[in-house]
Amino acid sequence: MSIVSGALLVIGQLCVDMLSIALVAFMIVWFCGSAWSFTALVRELHESHREAWVMAGRPDSFPFYSPPGSSGQTRWEAFKLMVSWSFNPPAWTGYSARARCAVVVLRLCLLATILWIVSLLVLVLWNW
Repeated sequence: MSIVSGALLVIGQLCVDMLSIALVAFMIVWFCGSAWSFTALVRELHESHREAWVMAGRPDSFPFYSPPGSSGQTRWEAFKLMVSWSFNPPAWTGYSARARCAVVVLRLCLLATILWIVSLLVLVLWNW
């Protein structure tokens, strides 16, 4: 093996390692952002729009806030609601600056998730 090919191999491995670290950091940021924004939306829904909260199935948020009387929904149901609100935010989110901000953060986190999945696929296919 020549020096050039050995150096390229080392550089390639360093890039893969840095990408792996970046992907893990990305997931931590995604989790914190999506958890904060979904919690803010559920809190706003519960405190200011009680009828809409009941019609939405009395959702609770993960993992920070569970309003009294919540349905105890599964995490999968909470995730589906979070993705649903990302694409089609309810009308009540337009009444509060905090809710609008939470929807923007939720959408950015969804975009980050899509980018993370694409990056992970590129990483896996690159090493295959």
